[in-house]
Amino acid sequence: MNAGEYEYFFFHFADLAGARRTSELETEIRHWAAYHDHPIYRKNADVAAVTMAQCTDGSRSGWCLPDVIRMRRYYLALRHDFYDLEHFEPVMDARFRVT
Repeated sequence: MNAGEYEYFFFHFADLAGARRTSELETEIRHWAAYHDHPIYRKNADVAAVTMAQCTDGSRSGWCLPDVIRMRRYYLALRHDFYDLEHFEPVMDARFRVT
């Protein structure tokens, strides 16, 4: 339903990497970079690799990690007495069984 949202690309890439579908992974990253590159937010194989490492756990298939760096970028937007986002640790549920 939400396929194609920016964050979802990295999970797709991680699935391809985990399945050792290297040729398809390289093709997907190349097209992602070609169609979605931006002068400020660059898209390339290095960005894909770094973001996959930040957002997925390569040792556990199908396990997503919170993008804490991105999340904490905005913690000053909230009043600390309203919500302490600086010390918030998200709980990532594993809703699906990966086979």
